[in-house]
Amino acid sequence: MQCVRPTPRIVRFIGTKQVRVVAGNRPKRKAGVSVAVVIAFAALGGFALWYWGAPNEEFLRQQERFRQGRDGSVAAAGESPVSESATIARRYASAVQAGDCARVIALTWWMEERLRFAAKSGEETRGSAMEDLCEALRVRDAAGNRLRPEGIEDQYVFAPMAQIEVTSLDAGPQDLAKPVTERVWMHVSYPAPTQSLKDENGTPIKWLRVGVNVSADGYVLKAGVIGNLEIDFESISYNW
Repeated sequence: MQCVRPTPRIVRFIGTKQVRVVAGNRPKRKAGVSVAVVIAFAALGGFALWYWGAPNEEFLRQQERFRQGRDGSVAAAGESPVSESATIARRYASAVQAGDCARVIALTWWMEERLRFAAKSGEETRGSAMEDLCEALRVRDAAGNRLRPEGIEDQYVFAPMAQIEVTSLDAGPQDLAKPVTERVWMHVSYPAPTQSLKDENGTPIKWLRVGVNVSADGYVLKAGVIGNLEIDFESISYNW
């Protein structure tokens, strides 16, 4: 009697089903499909590399400037120091330039404090206080556009056509309403005498340097008797 060995069977699980495949009768894989998938992924990766680009020297330099931006160093010519405080100071300056009252208030500590105090008397009182702050920010007249020893309202420094650039960072004063994490120094210049800040005598200022003090929790702090800015009076230039 001839003994016949049973054909081995292999049990595979596909999902929750058992599929029995007789050895020797396995379906052949289509090599062409696998090759096509590999080629497709390679092409997609090549496109992504071309489109977004790989990290380069400029990216690494930007990261280094971020690390150096918090030590008070002066930026190289044509560059601005990068830090959270510098970003907040730039946002504040842009908001003042644009007359964005809501953003200016949200970034300014004493204004936020005033609204919190007003809110204790109700939303109507808070709304009235906010409107008063906004009205003050909207005023841009010849009488107010005079830089005096006690300072000036910020909207005259950050005039609509002013060019503003962050130049350096330092520790700043520590006697303001909140601890200062950084003082952000900004170079502010004006394109024409008719669009510029004026000094106490009405003489047009070409450019000057101002400081914005930023707290650890991201607020601009009041540093002048009038206005929030520190004015570097020695930096004032009249050279048109």
